[in-house]
Amino acid sequence: MDPVSPAGPVDGMSLPPGVETAWGLRERPHRGPKPGLSLPRIVEAGVQIAESEGLAAVSMSRVAAEVGAAPMSLYRHVASKDELVALMVDTVYGQFLAPGAAQEGWREGLAESARVMRAAMYRHPWILRVPIGGLPVRPNEVA
Repeated sequence: MDPVSPAGPVDGMSLPPGVETAWGLRERPHRGPKPGLSLPRIVEAGVQIAESEGLAAVSMSRVAAEVGAAPMSLYRHVASKDELVALMVDTVYGQFLAPGAAQEGWREGLAESARVMRAAMYRHPWILRVPIGGLPVRPNEVA
């Protein structure tokens, strides 16, 4: 049985918050005024900083300054810098995926995956500074 259904956790099990965020399963609290920030805007700002200044320049305060918000406001959307960087990598990989490109067999699928990763790394060399932390679990990594 799948531990998570579209309706939510099953048998008390749930996904890690970072994975829920990537798949759009974690809802933002509805208290307060309508937010001026969005997760895609925060992630894109992080990517732009990494592109222009390198991965070391990406920090929650630097991203907040880029989007014109207070640093603590980012934490409504991402739990940590590590989560932000993981979402940045997933977003970049998504730019190289061909929508609906079905592969003939697992070998061609694996080769296509390698081509996507290689293209992303050539275009966005800061990705090489991000440690691989396990199996692919975010949408574009899985695709």
